[in-house]
Amino acid sequence: MKNLFGKIRASLIEKDGAVSDELVEKINVNIKPPARVTADDVHIRAMYIVSDQVNSYGGCFPADEHRRLTEFLIDSPVLIGHRKDSLPIARNFHAEEVKRDGANWVKVYFYWLKKADNGEDLRKNIDAGIYKECSISFIFNFPECSICGEDIRQCRHRPFEKYETDSGETRTAHFNYRQVAKVLETSLVYRGSVHDTSITDQLFFDGGGGVDAPEETVSPTAPQYRRIWYLDRLDAGKNYLLMPAYESLRLVLSSGDGEMRAFSACGDKIESTRLDKYLSGLTLPGGDWVVECRLVGNCGKERQPVGELLRFLRGEKSSVRRLNLKAADLLSLDGRDMTAETGGARRSALEKLFADHPKRLIHVFETAGDGIGRSFVRATTRLGVEIFECDSSGRYLMTNPRSLPAVVRSVEKSGDGYRYGIAASTGDKDMVVSDSVFSNVVCREGDMVEIETLSASVSDNSVVLARPKIVDNYSRQNRLDDIGLLMDRTPPDHDEPSYLFLHRDDGSALLSLHEKERTFSFSLQNFDMQLLDRGRRFLADAVECDSGDDNEQCLKGAIISRRSHGDSVRLSMSGELESDYLLRPVRKNGARRYVFHKVTAGNSAPAVRHNHKRESQDENNE
Repeated sequence: MKNLFGKIRASLIEKDGAVSDELVEKINVNIKPPARVTADDVHIRAMYIVSDQVNSYGGCFPADEHRRLTEFLIDSPVLIGHRKDSLPIARNFHAEEVKRDGANWVKVYFYWLKKADNGEDLRKNIDAGIYKECSISFIFNFPECSICGEDIRQCRHRPFEKYETDSGETRTAHFNYRQVAKVLETSLVYRGSVHDTSITDQLFFDGGGGVDAPEETVSPTAPQYRRIWYLDRLDAGKNYLLMPAYESLRLVLSSGDGEMRAFSACGDKIESTRLDKYLSGLTLPGGDWVVECRLVGNCGKERQPVGELLRFLRGEKSSVRRLNLKAADLLSLDGRDMTAETGGARRSALEKLFADHPKRLIHVFETAGDGIGRSFVRATTRLGVEIFECDSSGRYLMTNPRSLPAVVRSVEKSGDGYRYGIAASTGDKDMVVSDSVFSNVVCREGDMVEIETLSASVSDNSVVLARPKIVDNYSRQNRLDDIGLLMDRTPPDHDEPSYLFLHRDDGSALLSLHEKERTFSFSLQNFDMQLLDRGRRFLADAVECDSGDDNEQCLKGAIISRRSHGDSVRLSMSGELESDYLLRPVRKNGARRYVFHKVTAGNSAPAVRHNHKRESQDENNE
């Protein structure tokens, strides 16, 4: 179904007080103007833009959608009367959730320059009540019926009609604006004197309800991936396509009507002279299609972080020297939506589309679920592997080292860096990360960042991360992956050999090896993960199976192979402890104990290594 367009009118706050240094700093952090602004440079006002009350057309912004809306509002333009034939007169730079008259509201702050043309006239018109109201235009995907939870365009319920529920309660139907995809703009309007604002508070359906839908082009977006850290979260009974994961920008390329357009994963048009020049020089298939691509920024043969790539696209100083585009997945072909098709069908259609341009494709490895560990070693890069279900539409990204995407909620200057409040996506809702993250990486509210961490868990409806570190900033050009599977402690429902490694706060550790219906557990004392990685040997004792505690750092993965030599066993592991390890018995003080260590070139045969040379050659084989 097509995206829906909505427009809501609300009230403008007049004379919003003196300009505070805190608000000015939010302008500089969130908008990043070429020259920092001061309180003497700007006027600031605010609007109550959205509430959780049912509007006159039966629509409602429920309070649990307000947080997401505050993110989309930041850096959106402020227009006069929704006129898009002229430049914005101001810009939204901060939004927050507030209580007002017993309702939940979203309050958005906007600014403009005092010395701008007509800047003083704008202030006078607002403060005198000429611009008395404001309006927001947005795109959303799902009008949720308040009675049954289904799409109100398809169910039997209609807004403002009364219905008796199964419990015998009589309720009035309305719909909730769900899955907001984008805020197009906000506008200052005259009360009842501009045509566009006379039809505010409306939900625009495609030709429904007797209301003409505005001519808005809905931008293509990339599907959401599910982030995993260990292979035992996948069904061993399914077949999969494994694709090397590159440090790259997820880019959606749309071809049609003789025009090629590039969008970010979240549907924003990418405005970049450098990207336009690069794309114009490529030879790509003709026709009507939408393909999800990976845009890589290289310096020599080395892939650069996404933050460096975005700086390059903006024309700023960057380590990136050249671009490389690879086709990853087919989203639409000849007007047909392919996103719900199986991974195998999409891949076959993509290979057919790019039959004359095979070097633009990323090589994939097809494997059965019970042998995915071996294929993982062949496909993985230093970032990880993208995984597609062959017989369904499931998509996964397995990262190594452990990392997850998050969105910046708040920014606070702290010493030489910043302290960030962040949140992550778990399915259809966002969850706040319990502790703030300190970093020297410069971010603004609404930016999407990549976080490396030792573990992730849920406690008191918030995400708990162990030693989180910001390693890349995607700005607003990415789409958050679903991290629900990272925090799922439910044991896998299949018998693929797997391991569980718990690193406790007291310095001890527990290694559990699961093979078929048996589990072997070993306790390690005075454990240090960095020393293990360097090849240090640790004494271990066989213990009864221990499920551990949710507050411990939990590492998981699959056992690719198990090779025995006498009483010693060599384990090839994927996932979070990816490498080869040796577990052998020893006799100490008359007791049977074990030595556990990582296999390195210095203490045994070399472990399985990634073929980075093959990977680089494949990527640069233009």
